[in-house]
Amino acid sequence: MTREQITLRSAIANLTINARRIIAGLRSGGHVSTRAGASIEFDRYRAYQPGDDLRHLDWRVFARSDRLVLKRARLETTLDVLFMIDASGSMSFSSGGKWGSKFELATAIAQALAWLAVESGDRISACSCIENDTKLCSFRAGGAGLAQVNKLLVSPAVSGRRLKLDVAAGVITAATQRPGLIVLLSDLLDPPEHFQRSIGQFRHAGHDVLVIQVLDRSERLFDVPDEVRFEDLEGGHHRRLHTKAVREDYLNALSTHQNTILTTCRELHVDHILVDPHESPIGLLRSILQHRSGGSGSSRQTG
Repeated sequence: MTREQITLRSAIANLTINARRIIAGLRSGGHVSTRAGASIEFDRYRAYQPGDDLRHLDWRVFARSDRLVLKRARLETTLDVLFMIDASGSMSFSSGGKWGSKFELATAIAQALAWLAVESGDRISACSCIENDTKLCSFRAGGAGLAQVNKLLVSPAVSGRRLKLDVAAGVITAATQRPGLIVLLSDLLDPPEHFQRSIGQFRHAGHDVLVIQVLDRSERLFDVPDEVRFEDLEGGHHRRLHTKAVREDYLNALSTHQNTILTTCRELHVDHILVDPHESPIGLLRSILQHRSGGSGSSRQTG
């Protein structure tokens, strides 16, 4: 057994139980990949010249403009996949879902997709995002890449710290040397304009983006007792409220927030899935990964 095989086996052994469950679920249904599109990419066109193979003509361009152009193909290189995980205090929330807290589910999904990327021969990296503290590891392939991503992801969500998504996006954009795939795992309970700026930065830099939003059922449905004591996991404040008096306002505000998120994803051609620690994410992940082979810009959710 080579040193690389030993490193990879050790990294796989350190995956969480939930990550193993996701990997087993994805593998049971056949091959899936984090890659979007076919193995051949088209980087630009050139004018047709006598003697060129007519099979490479882009007939759509001809139909629109009467111009004869050929698609120039280049082989797809190794993909750089960066897992950007929200480690702010709100991600530690759990209402007893079988997949644990939001952070635990996000970590399991990231580990499973990192394994999938490594299996495809891609380089992987990870970024832990909290207020004024963006931790980013370098891109590496194989077992060494999986080991360093696992090490970064197992750090617990930090209570009392907020997410500054746009700040983290700036750090990532400056540090990445070529376009790749950004996998963002977060509850996105950050001002929506921060999300818009962040996704805009990534797309402007040429990155493909997959957004995996993690919200607990009780957050989505406001399924809580009539009177409850709320705690701000990122500020330390407490307040007791009669939930019937604020439920409608809360749900309206959440709906507006979610509509902004989804609109941004559609306009920037970004895939979005919504997962819940009470539900298995395997079906959604398989669906979105299979969909990515044909394009981007869709949204799916559990429940």
